[in-house]
Amino acid sequence: MSQAAPTPPRRLVRHYLAQVHPYTSPHRDQSVDYNIGVIASQTLAFAIHQPSERDLIEAVMASLLGPDFDPAVQTNATLMYNLACYYAVEGDTERMLAAVAAARRLGKPAMQFRADADFQRWDDPRFRTTLGGDG
Repeated sequence: MSQAAPTPPRRLVRHYLAQVHPYTSPHRDQSVDYNIGVIASQTLAFAIHQPSERDLIEAVMASLLGPDFDPAVQTNATLMYNLACYYAVEGDTERMLAAVAAARRLGKPAMQFRADADFQRWDDPRFRTTLGGDG
């Protein structure tokens, strides 16, 4: 059976992980951190519901976000929203709640979470409290 060619977004993320990130990550500054957040966020957005992209999500989580990633200090609302979606789909309540809290702190509206299918199964009091009001 032949394997389908990688999609352009997949190729771009793989290229970044292999050819760019190893050379830029030791020289962290605000622009590098911003770019890492954008790439991680967009990868989560396009790959979260595609089982064939699981390895790509795992690579992004390990390489770009890493074990020291702290949602409480993030400034990219879209990254935190997409990360909350990822954790919701994975069933990781604690990490999802931390990402939701960060996304809300950064301005993501509660209604966006309520309307997203990734959060439809979350009728948990802690989720509702973290989400707060506005929608």
